[in-house]
Amino acid sequence: MRKKFKIHPWTEEEVNVLFDHWETKGPAFCLEVLHAMGYTHRTESGVAGMGRIAGLKYKGPRLGCRKKGDVPVNKGKGMSEELRAKCAHTWFKKGNRTGAANNNYVPIGYERVRGDGYTWIKVAEGTWREKHKIVFEQHFGSIPVGHLVVFKDGNPLNFSPDNLEAITRKEHVKRNRWGNGPSEFSLISGRAAMARLNKLGISDKAIRHNPELLKLAQAETLLKLQTRKRHATHT
Repeated sequence: MRKKFKIHPWTEEEVNVLFDHWETKGPAFCLEVLHAMGYTHRTESGVAGMGRIAGLKYKGPRLGCRKKGDVPVNKGKGMSEELRAKCAHTWFKKGNRTGAANNNYVPIGYERVRGDGYTWIKVAEGTWREKHKIVFEQHFGSIPVGHLVVFKDGNPLNFSPDNLEAITRKEHVKRNRWGNGPSEFSLISGRAAMARLNKLGISDKAIRHNPELLKLAQAETLLKLQTRKRHATHT
């Protein structure tokens, strides 16, 4: 059975308390006054609701905020030995890396295939770069300003220097302009590979934990494309 709540209509005396003190001292003070007057059944939410109905707004100083120039009570005081001993077991030990305990940490040089199909390499702590850009710079120098490094055969897993080239953004837009039909890259990209794996019932979480699945899906599509090309040539 649903519990019945008793309704307490607001009296004129209670409403006058709100009008007298709300704007200068706030709703919390009004609640204290009401309790002191014997209206102990009033709650904080009830007072706040009545204040909204009456259109009252607090116009006094900001409550619960420190004034400019106030000095914190603990300024200049160090942690007590008792509190230090209590918290010491939760601190990171010297030389410990964040995430090392749950196997999230990977060393510098670690490679990872992301959802876009590109391979990224960890070059420093907290810094990752695309592998094809690193390979290009190692063989041809810095990437020209305003240029992008792309794969000639559209395969983002082929890092042969002969397969990499730097093109302008204008040329990149031209190659991928709508109406040119799907390119080989769009068919073997990471997103397309993930979509094909999802159709087989493999979740995104499983793919992220097993990046080799993406490589297999991309390699399978690339093999089909190459077979189709050879078949078209012979026919």
